[in-house]
Amino acid sequence: MDILARETDSVPMFEVAIAKRGRSSWEWRVCDRSGKVMMRGRENSRVAARYRGERALFQLLLTQKPDLRPLPRCGGKVIPGDGSPEGGN
Repeated sequence: MDILARETDSVPMFEVAIAKRGRSSWEWRVCDRSGKVMMRGRENSRVAARYRGERALFQLLLTQKPDLRPLPRCGGKVIPGDGSPEGGN
């Protein structure tokens, strides 16, 4: 397994799912990578369900513990720069 695959496995990933329930109800869910429902709710319109689901995702991301690990290494050396594609300092 390469470094990028290991790094990606440790990063929390979330998904917002919206589904119609009944005649006039929409359900939104925020799920993690394994499919576990982290948050959910129901709204009367699809637009409202999308807004609430994305808002819940944003709130969830705000409460996550920041990842303070060092930058990945490339060939045994720390990748220089500020993280920009150009690698500038």
